[in-house]
Amino acid sequence: MSEEQRQPIRGDEAQCGTAVYWFWSRAPERAEAERQVRQMADAGIELVMIQARLSMEREHYLSDEYLRGYRGAVEAAAAAGLKVGIYDEYNWMSGHGGGRTVEGASHLRERVLFWSTAPAQDRRATVSEIRSDWFDGLGPVGTRWIYEDGVRRFDEWELVAAVAHPRDGEIDPSETVEVTDWASCEGDDDGCVMSLAGGAPVPDGWTVTYFAAARCASSRAINYLDPEAAERFLDVVYEPYLGALDGLIGDPVQSFSFDHPYGGFYDWSEREGPVTSALMWHADAGLAGDPVLSPGQLLLSVVRDLGPGAISPRCRFFLAYSARGIESFFGTLARWTQRHGVVLTGHELFAHVGGWELYGAFPDLDIRTNFGGDHFSIDRARAATLVDASNFSAQLSPIMGDSVARAHGRSRCTIEQYAARWEPPEDFAAGYWELTLRELRLQAMRLHLLGVRRFLFHAFGQSEGTADNVELLGNPRFDFPPTCNFEPWFDHYADLSAESKAVSSFIDGAEPIRDVALVYPLHTLWAEGQAHAHGPLFGAWAELLARGGVGFDVVEDRALDAATTVGPQLTINGRGYSAVVLAGVSVLPSPRSADVLEAFASAGGAVLSSGPLPRATAEGPVDGLAERIAAACAEPPKDPVPEQVPAAIRTRLTGPALDTGDGPGTLWRWVGRAGERTRIVLLNDGPEPRRVRITPGDGCWELEAEEIACLELVGTEAQRIPLPASAPPVPAAEQAIDLCDGWTLSVSDAGAVTIDPGRGWEEQGFETFAGTGTYRCRFDGPPGARDADRLTLTLPIVECAVSAEINGTSLGGRGWPPYRFEIAPGVLRERGNEIALHVANSAANRYYAGTRFQQSLQPSGLGAAPVLEVAE
Repeated sequence: MSEEQRQPIRGDEAQCGTAVYWFWSRAPERAEAERQVRQMADAGIELVMIQARLSMEREHYLSDEYLRGYRGAVEAAAAAGLKVGIYDEYNWMSGHGGGRTVEGASHLRERVLFWSTAPAQDRRATVSEIRSDWFDGLGPVGTRWIYEDGVRRFDEWELVAAVAHPRDGEIDPSETVEVTDWASCEGDDDGCVMSLAGGAPVPDGWTVTYFAAARCASSRAINYLDPEAAERFLDVVYEPYLGALDGLIGDPVQSFSFDHPYGGFYDWSEREGPVTSALMWHADAGLAGDPVLSPGQLLLSVVRDLGPGAISPRCRFFLAYSARGIESFFGTLARWTQRHGVVLTGHELFAHVGGWELYGAFPDLDIRTNFGGDHFSIDRARAATLVDASNFSAQLSPIMGDSVARAHGRSRCTIEQYAARWEPPEDFAAGYWELTLRELRLQAMRLHLLGVRRFLFHAFGQSEGTADNVELLGNPRFDFPPTCNFEPWFDHYADLSAESKAVSSFIDGAEPIRDVALVYPLHTLWAEGQAHAHGPLFGAWAELLARGGVGFDVVEDRALDAATTVGPQLTINGRGYSAVVLAGVSVLPSPRSADVLEAFASAGGAVLSSGPLPRATAEGPVDGLAERIAAACAEPPKDPVPEQVPAAIRTRLTGPALDTGDGPGTLWRWVGRAGERTRIVLLNDGPEPRRVRITPGDGCWELEAEEIACLELVGTEAQRIPLPASAPPVPAAEQAIDLCDGWTLSVSDAGAVTIDPGRGWEEQGFETFAGTGTYRCRFDGPPGARDADRLTLTLPIVECAVSAEINGTSLGGRGWPPYRFEIAPGVLRERGNEIALHVANSAANRYYAGTRFQQSLQPSGLGAAPVLEVAE
């Protein structure tokens, strides 16, 4: 292999460095801003997004003082070499501008559509006890943020429609009877009464469903269906930033970022039917117009289970609903950013965040009522894709982010990584001060292999908060911690940044090999709702393929209509796939989708299916559709997901074969091509070493627990690309000396005390200490050791990060296993050596001490005696 061939091709390294949100409670003084951005730069962070949090007085947000401080912070970031993205909201839920959007423009506040069903003879129905578990779950601080005076009030009630229909059973929507002209509505702060006048043409025994819309008069959330609301949001938020940062837009300020806009997800006592959250509403949106049905009949088809005849109108409604919301809000923002030469990025609300199931994160929220769950259409408005990840496990978000980006000619995504606390549930914003750099780094590596270009941590803190209250969100200490810079292990963050950038840029220089298309069943969601089997089935397939090392993209069901068959491959958005998976897909976009799948199967492609088979298209039920799809499947359709990747997929994989052997945990794999080279990235996400054999070729590689390896193949010859912060190789030790005795520990300004290195310091009188403790020990050199011998210091258990030195010579630092250090020749003396280990724990034992958030003490310091190993 020539030297030119040996050099790895790097991707766009400028987009691969780590990033952080910078949480503000107030605009900082220039000196404070300079100090904190220098901390970021020293930690290898390359991009910062400033985010005003609820600990900031709302009136301070976007004030003159705030904007002056913001400009100073951006200038400080530029001087430190950082790029900046503008986070466009106070706290989150982009659009309200900290309440500025609706101040003096109350007609832009969120409008909501409710419905209620009652027997026709009752002549009345009610909407009462309106609640939002979503907003109310934010606690007092959150409700004061969302609602003026912290109280929810509705007004401007209007009757939208009233429709008579049988109480139960199936009926064609066109056979229901619209009685809107005979109905009326009166409302108050918390609901309404809808009445039916005499003479309405209602058949005996039928019921009436009433639809009423209201403005939430105290809400600071906007009506996302109203483009005027988005335009005003630009006027009161984007334009002030543009003016304050004159000369800085473009460089260092590169982007504006939105953060999951959503309505209130309201519920109420009388709600029934398959739609489980209130709908956003706008009287002039044209959503009630339909070529077949009256306005009331269309709405009834959406919120009542009328049978197969409602599939088509329900799909038509949500198509128009999502398109209106996406164009009104995201489209308006996109046009503004394009005019001003900056990137629009950000993310919507993901019901799949934190796991694999499509709706596992928020099963009680009907995602259809929030821009229709139409992630692919939302991404068309962005110039760069951003998603979020909750907690520290592999999950669907990065795969979805990469997939929607590739559908629009881009690739990969930025991921916002945050922590939530779900036990007990009401403490979700208390976060996770127990986070270790080891957990964070392992998560970053997983996410890179699953589709992430830039790792964005939530967050870097301006303030560590106070110990005098446990107010969720209001106290920075309990506002989705941890803020990484207040973790004692933060001094080692630069190692994570360096490894993250190196792995990401290595992946970025190649095109992934992905042979499988997993269909995102948007029309099934619109027609069937989230209680349908497709949610868990889709997640199970995604996890099966990802853990099985099978490259796949998520493709939206609408893309099937435009797909073409070229030999045994289905081409979607310019990419070829040899297998297509239908996970619980019961509704296809059109009859052409079925024709495409049949043609693909006839050409030798593999169609696989689990759960319900398609029974209809968005145009309505189709007799024999399920049988046609079943006949096209490469293997008989199954109700559950296979336990192993099916042979119909395995036989079509085009990348190199990897024999990973058996072992606990997952060996994550990414495989791509860069010209004539094949790139492979492996992550051993398990507690034991794993041996990997690659064919063709003679490569055989052993990965330690939690080790990542970047490999490049040219022909059959493979080389391993060195990564920053790698540990020295495992020594073939001839001698192993346990350094068990004579240890002391010193913390802060306290004197040294005798310590047992086999137990954490939290068990030895330092229950609430969070910081860096220094272990010291004196020892004699190993008997018979020679200068030619290889000497290694191994620390079996460290909580969380450590720097080591012997006789004043630094051995370096480690923030994750293996905690192993080479000792250079001449460092050890025959007698009287001194070892110093500077160990940093997490902040949990300090910040959670005495609060309801502390379940137990977190291990800190050393957990086993260090070992000195000698190899010839």
